[in-house]
Amino acid sequence: MLGPIQTLGQLFVHTVTYDRPDHLLAKRQDLYHPVSSVEFCRRVIRLHLALRSLGVRRGDCCALLSENRWEWLVADLAMATAGIISLPLDPAISGEELHYRLVNSGSGAIFISTRAQREKLADIRDRLPSLRSVITLEGGPGGPTTRIFSLSQLIGDAAVTEEERKEFQSSINAVQPGDPATITYASDEATRPEAVTLTHTDLVRTAVHNEPTIRLDDAILCFLPLHRLSVRTIAYGCYLHGASLAYAATTENTLSDFQQVMPTVVIADPGLFVDIRRQIVESTAGAPWVRRNLFQWAFRVGVGSTSYRLQNRPMPSLMRLRFALAQRLVFSEIRIRLGGRIRQFLCGGGGPLPRDLEEFFCGVDLPVPQLFDPAQSPILGLPASGSSAFNGPSPLGAVSSG
Repeated sequence: MLGPIQTLGQLFVHTVTYDRPDHLLAKRQDLYHPVSSVEFCRRVIRLHLALRSLGVRRGDCCALLSENRWEWLVADLAMATAGIISLPLDPAISGEELHYRLVNSGSGAIFISTRAQREKLADIRDRLPSLRSVITLEGGPGGPTTRIFSLSQLIGDAAVTEEERKEFQSSINAVQPGDPATITYASDEATRPEAVTLTHTDLVRTAVHNEPTIRLDDAILCFLPLHRLSVRTIAYGCYLHGASLAYAATTENTLSDFQQVMPTVVIADPGLFVDIRRQIVESTAGAPWVRRNLFQWAFRVGVGSTSYRLQNRPMPSLMRLRFALAQRLVFSEIRIRLGGRIRQFLCGGGGPLPRDLEEFFCGVDLPVPQLFDPAQSPILGLPASGSSAFNGPSPLGAVSSG
């Protein structure tokens, strides 16, 4: 029986015991590639050890400036397992705001993604005397005196030795639930953002109590940015239950994302759902007369049966027959375009879902509930009382190295 999970390091050890072939779906050159639990574990351990070799230690702060990508998740857990305090940053941050937060947090290292982000940092680097190391997610390292390192170079291809695995587990054991885990910034329009430090207990408890309903057989496709605290805690909730994770960096090729990932759960802001509705309506408008009328009939049936479905009430016999026909002739085709396995759309960020949009998705048998955003809660949605521990089904044993 697994003991209580109280730190992100313990959460990491728990999630890799699911031993999935598709722990993550990493996107490279517009294609998603599966990353197994074993390989995910290897990458996290290798980066964890590399950070220690660079002198980034427990209690130090390390920033993370990147769009959604698999490297984000690996960097986040490499830091968490080492007791390093993460500082996730919005990729759209200005150079001056970036300078303020790096200085204010005392960050001694930073993960940084694209060439544009590197140039943003280069413009302020001479005003950051405490920033000792830069780790790039793209491109090669700098010269020997620049302290610019490549993530791919730090992770490498080598397997993790038994001695390194023990060292890694020892680092996890040293991290305490009350240790600081991350820094986020809270502000209103009139003031400079203020740093808020959250502990491992805060994040684990939030993940347990505010996650959407996640199952082991789920494939999660998320379009919301990982730098948001609420999105990260959803990811931690997925780790708890062994779901496969895929993060889209943009919404430019959404249909391709859906068809490659074949998600069961999609998490996005209202803008994505507006775009999906537009594509459905446009494809129907350009269809032959018979198909246009068939869609309109099916949509009326879907709208008429919505209250029965949402309340789990039995439909009248004729309505049930019509709805089954609408599913077979129309709604199933929409689901196939969205990967064929959708069971839930979750909406979070960007404000509440417009009523007409919610009604449209319900009408085509794709309900879209509003996802509660823990970041909008005064204390991140944490319960007033109760245990922060999660007792999971997997043994907390030695970490697989691959």
